[in-house]
This record gives sequence, C-alpha cells and structure tokens, in this order.
Amino acid sequence: MKISKVLLSFTVAAATGLASLQAGSAPAPAMSAPVAPAATSHGLLGDVAGELSSGFDSHYIFRGANLGENAVWTGLNLAVPIADGLDLGLGAWYINPTEGGADDELDLFASLGTSFGGVDVSLGYTAYLYPEDNGDTTNEINVAAGTEVMGVSGRWSVCLRLRP
Repeated sequence: MKISKVLLSFTVAAATGLASLQAGSAPAPAMSAPVAPAATSHGLLGDVAGELSSGFDSHYIFRGANLGENAVWTGLNLAVPIADGLDLGLGAWYINPTEGGADDELDLFASLGTSFGGVDVSLGYTAYLYPEDNGDTTNEINVAAGTEVMGVSGRWSVCLRLRP
C-alpha cells in the first residue's frame, strides 16, 4: 500500500449541538463520536454505549466534493471501554444517494481514544466501500485531537488515505 493523500480538517461546534460547519452535508462518520448514547449495556466490557441514527440530505457533500443528491443514510456507533480511560469505537455508516449519479457507500470504522489533560485524542481506521462501483475501496488511517473551551469544541484531524 502507498499513501495517496494526506488530509487535514478542523471542525468547530458550539454547545448548541452543531455537528459540522458544512450546511446540508451528511455527517463525517469517522471524524465524530456519538454526542449522547442512545443505549447503554452493562456487561463483561463495562458500559457499552451505542447510537443508531438515520437521516436525509438534499446534497451529500464530503470534503468539498458533491457525492450525490437526495441521499438517505443510516449509521451505528458503539463505544466500548477496554481499559481505564481507553475506549474502542466501532461503527458502520451507509448512504444511498438517489440522484446525481453517485453510488451507494458503506463506511466501516474503528478507533481507540483517550484523554490527556482535557484533550481527547484518537487513532482510527476507516474503510470506504462502494459496492456498486466494482467493489472499489478507500482506506484511511486518522489521528485526531479535540477539546472544549467555554462551550465551543474544536477538533483537528489528519487522515492518511491508503490505496492498494
């Protein structure tokens, strides 16, 4: 594998719950963790939190590229504590743009995250799968850091896009 692109992004969200500064775009699945888990289960791994979400976007815009229109999406995120202060995040996200010539997309992602002095850091992996496009796949490794100051949160991330 070779590194084909290095991407840097910065997201700012206010306490009002803004998920992204890109209006009308679908959420970036690998870059954000669930804000409030929908369900929690107490088991062998401690408190496992999960979130199931779905939505509709008139324009699916990701990293500045219009990837389709009138898109229906759904996602599942799990947060599993695996050690004191270390969490494993697992998730899947699927989108079906019905117009604009774009293919369906399935994103599978995993990350390890912890906090250092009020700064959340994570190391993650995302596979972007396009089942209708001859099984084309893009893989990314990402490193992210974020914090909140006076109700405003910021997050920096760097993604390394890998191609076979």
